[in-house]
Amino acid sequence: MAKRRLTDKQKKLIKHRQAGKQAAGSAAISPPPPTDATDQPKTTLQGRALCHNGSHIIISAEQGNFISCRKRATASQVVAGDYVTYELISPDEGVIINHLPRKTELKRVDNYNKLKLVAANVDTACIVFAPKPTLSWWLLDCYLVAAISADISPILVLNKSDLLNSSDVSPANKETCLSCIEYYSSKGFPCVMSSSKEAEGTSKLRAMLADKSAVFTGQSGVGKSSLVNTLLGENRAQIGNLSESKQLGMHTTITAHLYQIPSGGELIDSPGIREFNLPNISSTDLERGFPDVTNVASRCKFRNCNHSAEKGCAVPEAISSRELLKTRFDHYQKLKTMQ
Repeated sequence: MAKRRLTDKQKKLIKHRQAGKQAAGSAAISPPPPTDATDQPKTTLQGRALCHNGSHIIISAEQGNFISCRKRATASQVVAGDYVTYELISPDEGVIINHLPRKTELKRVDNYNKLKLVAANVDTACIVFAPKPTLSWWLLDCYLVAAISADISPILVLNKSDLLNSSDVSPANKETCLSCIEYYSSKGFPCVMSSSKEAEGTSKLRAMLADKSAVFTGQSGVGKSSLVNTLLGENRAQIGNLSESKQLGMHTTITAHLYQIPSGGELIDSPGIREFNLPNISSTDLERGFPDVTNVASRCKFRNCNHSAEKGCAVPEAISSRELLKTRFDHYQKLKTMQ
């Protein structure tokens, strides 16, 4: 059978298709274009998170300079005190990759029932209160338990101690503050009285914080920022100048800041709050925060005593003799039901 002859049009179409296949094959084996220097992997560096400023986080670099960073979308939450890894995108700007493992975390639950980190990698929590505004004993105990359950050593700081001699403060408030210091001191909690107007108490607190990393906490209006300023001297201006140059704005009342204490140690100035909700903690950690309650309760006749009106319960007698404050016992019972 005679072969079918191709038309000129068919011959051109076959030739065109063969040329296309050859071009595709050569493209598949051609070497990739040369890599631009900007595509090279960036060097990962380490620093310390100092504070938040809007969408930026200011970190202290290993060389001692400050870097304004954004956080990668995939990075976990970063708080003051965190050690972080980051990449530079300019001499004084970078991108945080993530935070390194934390030694400690001070946490609370916000008004939206979400867990909120206050500070990271601190040894000490200075819980500040004052004769004015009126002491919130509940807030103080919540801070104590939160710190102790996180393996952070608490220090109770009665600030504005000069107001104890002022007619602007009611006798009841003065008595409450003095009773607080006396009671907690007797139960082994470190306590100190301080005032930005009197050097003695501040010097004692400065010595207690030497070579430590501390977070300052407490309710709003207790003079925490004034006390921090006294401890820092002119040191805190450094970060303020950087924020001003970046036009980021410093909001000292709404964000925590880490500063170096000139005499040694470091502190995190955290915002004052009016409410403090504890995260979920174990019954063991709750008891660690109330050693005065558990010591008395251990003397009860029955191991399953609920410490109300049982015969042989040691709690009512201890409250009656002022060995145990009823306020402390009530707070213990309330937190126990909340966990």
